[in-house]
Amino acid sequence: MITTQDDDTFTREAQSLIYQLSPETWSSDYRQAYAYLLAMYLGNSCITYTHKTPRLRVSLDHRYPQIIEQCKQAMKIVCPLNLTSILRYKTQNSVEVYNYSGLWLNFFPQHRAGEKHKRKIELEA
Repeated sequence: MITTQDDDTFTREAQSLIYQLSPETWSSDYRQAYAYLLAMYLGNSCITYTHKTPRLRVSLDHRYPQIIEQCKQAMKIVCPLNLTSILRYKTQNSVEVYNYSGLWLNFFPQHRAGEKHKRKIELEA
């Protein structure tokens, strides 16, 4: 069998995805980043779709650059293979930190239509 560099890259990415979906393998930094994003998701964010790819979008006040940076770093830790970006709105006092990944639906299984505050949320140990 001939292996190309692309095949090796795919294998590394696949292994990374498997690792990410196994909470028992998560480091304490990874767990902390996930917990932070879960709180952000439940507070002031949503998952939308662009070209069938889920995008986690967190809206934040532009006056708190430390929180913006913490959110960006947490996304980079949880989904390191995906680009995390910040969209700054010129006409509003807000920014959006976002990341495209098919994993967001696995990380936040409570995502579905309707109001988040009316959904039952259960965390398993």
